[in-house]
Amino acid sequence: MRDVTPRRIRRRRTKGWKTPPNTVYVGRPTMFGNPFIVGVNAASAAGAKAAFGWFVRRDRRLWRWARKTLRGKNLACWCPLGTPCHADVLLAIANGGAVPKVGGRKKESAREYPTGMRRDAWEPNP
Repeated sequence: MRDVTPRRIRRRRTKGWKTPPNTVYVGRPTMFGNPFIVGVNAASAAGAKAAFGWFVRRDRRLWRWARKTLRGKNLACWCPLGTPCHADVLLAIANGGAVPKVGGRKKESAREYPTGMRRDAWEPNP
């Protein structure tokens, strides 16, 4: 029996490579691309993945759109397989519904946001 669990596909530029059927590209130029860049907004790929999870948990429209359009699809990205990738977060949302929280919860006033800014610099005060 064939495994039909959606998975992450590594996109390639090699001659003759084509995106497999039932696969959606979720790289940076798409609406599902990770806006957090390793070395700019995050220190590592794991940090960029965690920041994207943080971002998606707070954007309910993106969350709902991902569940609606990506459910049951393979996701293609440029990240090497076996490394942290935002497509893993999208797969969890589309097919399971939950994004695992990363790390412990800090006190609200001291929480660091993905760009390294504190809350008062990240969000406008009401």
